Amino acid sequence: MKFTKDAEVDKADSWADWAVGKSLHVTVQEIVKAGFTEPTPIQAQGWPMTLKGRDLGKTLANLLPAIVHVNVQPILAPGDGPIVLILAPTRELAVQIQQEATKFGASSRIKNTCIYGGVPKGPQVRDLQKGRW
Repeated sequence: MKFTKDAEVDKADSWADWAVGKSLHVTVQEIVKAGFTEPTPIQAQGWPMTLKGRDLGKTLANLLPAIVHVNVQPILAPGDGPIVLILAPTRELAVQIQQEATKFGASSRIKNTCIYGGVPKGPQVRDLQKGRW
């Protein structure tokens, strides 16, 4: 995963620090709308490291750089594959990741789906056919 200079932030003491470019501005709007008033100390230190490619292991900390990455890519044509693939060890975590991806990717019109075993395949196949990945 590669991020542009647009996505580089050394430390984020406020959400305004994150609104450094078009790709982050929209995501920051979703964060504020969700009721987060400012980054936690961990987020202020951790997200810049994640944007530089380091794994912090937290759902949102890792999801936000993926959203930024999607935002700077050309629009996909029908039949193109997904831009980001997130693997989770459990169904519960996969569903949690999808909920966060839906919430924080909404303003960017990012589509996603959650694929896992133990349920009918039909709805999951339809999501993939409709480009919800």
